[in-house]
Amino acid sequence: MNTFDHDDYITLVEQNYFGSVMKENIAGVVSCFTDDCEVLIYKGNETPRRCCGSPTVGQNPLAAFYEQPFIHYETVVEDFEHTIDVSAHRCASNFNVT
Repeated sequence: MNTFDHDDYITLVEQNYFGSVMKENIAGVVSCFTDDCEVLIYKGNETPRRCCGSPTVGQNPLAAFYEQPFIHYETVVEDFEHTIDVSAHRCASNFNVT
């Protein structure tokens, strides 16, 4: 059972996840996800790409999504606005990326 409080969600999003993104720490980014996660990435008109925490044969590992941006771009994430529902174990965040 999730025991996160409001501030834990902010720490997870801003420091653990996006802090790792900005440090180009792929292992730190991936550690923010559960083993059974699936992330669907949409990019323009391309076919969506699916990345998995524990991929099986033919599936992309979650880390593969993060390797490409780190090769080409320095990322800065700021101006966070969070909507957190602790009782439902959910958090949504809006932010600016440059």
